[in-house]
Amino acid sequence: MSDDLSKRRALRIKITKASRQLIVLSLEQLLSLQYEYDIVSELCLLENQQDYDEQRSKDDLYKQKIEALIAFEQKKAAKSLMLKCAEKLSDIWILDSGCTSHTTIDKNLLMDQEDKQIEFELANGNTITSEKNW
Repeated sequence: MSDDLSKRRALRIKITKASRQLIVLSLEQLLSLQYEYDIVSELCLLENQQDYDEQRSKDDLYKQKIEALIAFEQKKAAKSLMLKCAEKLSDIWILDSGCTSHTTIDKNLLMDQEDKQIEFELANGNTITSEKNW
């Protein structure tokens, strides 16, 4: 039993260090840590009923920390993948046939060109107007 308690304590320290960014763990390491902590924490709770509620509460907190770290790493991995794909596809266009206007800085890329000002809505909700440069 004391082995499991020591192991849980060591895992909690590792989780705390990772959440405070004192150590960096890969997504695979975090998933492994989560799996290991789930098992050890359940064993500790089964073996030691004395302060069950308090330890269950602490376990839930550490599990939430691991889940947050995993979500953060997954988001980082997705962004990295998107950037790599964007770099590889920088010379490829995807045209929406339902789109009323397409823009480019190179008018030779378009078959039918029409010079007009267009208002764009940005992701933050602001709008900008294009400039006529041709």
